[in-house]
Amino acid sequence: MVLEHVLQSQRDYFATGQTKSLSYRKEALENLAKALEEFRPTIFRTMKEELHQSEEEIAATEWKLVEDQLVLAMKELKNWSATTRAKDGGLFSSRETLIKKEPLGVVLIIAPWCMPLSLCLVPMISAMAAGNCVIVKPSKKAPKIRKVICDLLEFAFDSHFVHGVKDDYNYDYILKLRYDSIFFTGTARVGRLVMRSASEYLTPVTLQLGGKNPCIVDTSANLKKAANSIANAKLTMAGQTYLAPDYLLVADEIVEDFLDELKEALRNRYKVLKDQEGYGRIIDLHHFMRLMRLIEREPEKWGGEAEDATFTIGPAIFPQSSFGSDCMKEEIFGPILPIIPYTNLEHALDKVKEMPKALCCYIFSSDKQLAEQLVEELSFGGGCINACGDHFYNSHLPFGGVGNSGMGKYHGKAGFDLFTHEKGILTNRQL
Repeated sequence: MVLEHVLQSQRDYFATGQTKSLSYRKEALENLAKALEEFRPTIFRTMKEELHQSEEEIAATEWKLVEDQLVLAMKELKNWSATTRAKDGGLFSSRETLIKKEPLGVVLIIAPWCMPLSLCLVPMISAMAAGNCVIVKPSKKAPKIRKVICDLLEFAFDSHFVHGVKDDYNYDYILKLRYDSIFFTGTARVGRLVMRSASEYLTPVTLQLGGKNPCIVDTSANLKKAANSIANAKLTMAGQTYLAPDYLLVADEIVEDFLDELKEALRNRYKVLKDQEGYGRIIDLHHFMRLMRLIEREPEKWGGEAEDATFTIGPAIFPQSSFGSDCMKEEIFGPILPIIPYTNLEHALDKVKEMPKALCCYIFSSDKQLAEQLVEELSFGGGCINACGDHFYNSHLPFGGVGNSGMGKYHGKAGFDLFTHEKGILTNRQL
């Protein structure tokens, strides 16, 4: 079906008011839960085949988050949707002030190829729970997974409520249409296109973008635990996630000991993933060559062996990087870890603050006061102390970027609120 026709059918269906019913929304979420169980074997098989992920990785990084978000939405739907009272300032006792919740209308969700299940379905769950109709566009870079996701949505829903876009429409065509909200996960370059197009209709936009996520390891950190956590996060999908640490700031006095631990952690995790046939491949030739050029130009490096035929790159460390290195000029989005040793943490933080704000920041330290100071001092979307990427998988924590790494938050109640209009109503009871 041509996308304009889908969009119009969703507008017509939304106008009937059926999606505003709590029973309708709950049934829709239940239908999705049943469809996911039906499609689970196909989803796991396809993701393993196309993205070369292990079942363990798919379950941990994709499936559990979707399940958690779905369970939470079904449990809290009534509370999140409830009309609430607002204070009137105490001036007019005869007036009643209420905040009513209503859906926005038709929501467009544009998802990337990396973490395709959760980045399609988690915002979709929020939009559905809020009572919106939804158009989901998975990435064409992973066509097999796109087809499975679209088949799943077609199995669970009528297209006038939720529709998965199977066709290879370009961004110009998709974005020229008018939606009531656009949710985009991807690069800053395409994010700017989304914003420009949305401005034509003043459509609200949520952008989940990437960035150079810093990871700070100070002298008090447990080096073995830090190395294992960083290695796990960096080798998930071969570093091709927006959660991955992009570069490490490591105190100069511990850098050699930390390097030993990091090399061991990367070797171990790499071996486990390869043994499970679950080590990710670089998504296409363009990005494979881009990463290989970074490795080739780096004067001092460890690891980084590559297989041209399969677009596979093993983990690589650049142990003596600096803020002026080539690898610091763009988001890496691959299994490469630049290490920038520092002697003065404040000077290093000044350099971090000069860079565009990151989506994530990770701090490894046993000094609670220092860790809290860094959280206060640095501006970033969200992050972890003594962990990497775990905040993304907590359904109760809002997730999103700031500045160049995005705008808007989702997950849990934050996602429901994102796709909801709060309508303030004052009633004068004395008339």
